[in-house]
Amino acid sequence: MFIQYGEAENKMQLESGESCSNLSAYPVDMSSFLAVENSTLDARGVPYRAYPIVYNPITIAQYALAHWNQYLATGYEWYRKKFLVKAHWLVEHQVHIGEDAGGWPISLPQMFPNHFRPDFHTKGPWLSALAQGCGISVLVRAYQLTSERTFLDAAQRAVRTFERDILDGGVCAPVGEDGVFFEEVAIYPAAHSLSGCIFALFGLYDYVVLTSDAEIEKLLQRSLVTVHDMLGEFDAGNWTYPDLLQLRLASPSHLALQIDLVETLARYTACDSCSTIAVRWKKYQSQFRSRLRYHIR
Repeated sequence: MFIQYGEAENKMQLESGESCSNLSAYPVDMSSFLAVENSTLDARGVPYRAYPIVYNPITIAQYALAHWNQYLATGYEWYRKKFLVKAHWLVEHQVHIGEDAGGWPISLPQMFPNHFRPDFHTKGPWLSALAQGCGISVLVRAYQLTSERTFLDAAQRAVRTFERDILDGGVCAPVGEDGVFFEEVAIYPAAHSLSGCIFALFGLYDYVVLTSDAEIEKLLQRSLVTVHDMLGEFDAGNWTYPDLLQLRLASPSHLALQIDLVETLARYTACDSCSTIAVRWKKYQSQFRSRLRYHIR
């Protein structure tokens, strides 16, 4: 499911004459988004949910990353244009938070993934570290592709939300004395959704690689340590939990996603412990006892 940075497809020559050698594939395969190409897109090619019409920044960012990987794999200009349409949408619809931060608030509970159903006390809006992280990954690549400063400026505003507590308009929740966890739904009580946080880490990683921002790198390292220390808490014994608030078992598809995310995190950080956990979770997928527990939960 995941694509390592620096694979062969990144070294090909594009039809436009530019080289892919310095462009990174997104490590998650978002190709499933391309299956809805002709059914839920507006006139610009931006995906939306009908009845009522709602634009979900998470879907838009992930859809953009699907086109990005297709662009690197094929070199087709069509994918490049589709990617940039969605990158421009993120810039145009970013909401400023204070003087230097910005993001893409989400207000409807049904727009969040099915694996995470918190008890919403309001209709939002809230920020989501998942939206912020995927959005940053899009904007960083758009800047690398075009050198347009507007993309980098928007990415920098989104990054600022990771430095702020949820109560201060950010997506960061403190854990212990020095730990930080980036929340898929930026509300208290913090749910600590594993997949949302790891997607956020990928976005910060992309930003640090581009900018060499020392402060964000420190924040990234703090969160990596936190996630590493908490990984075992997501293990239910024969299955996994998607978050630590409700302690409901993950769906089979979400377990597969968690495994892929942890495997990729292990490669990024050269972490043997993460690799071991991913192997154990893979066994849950094939064990009859584990599958039975999920179905009779």
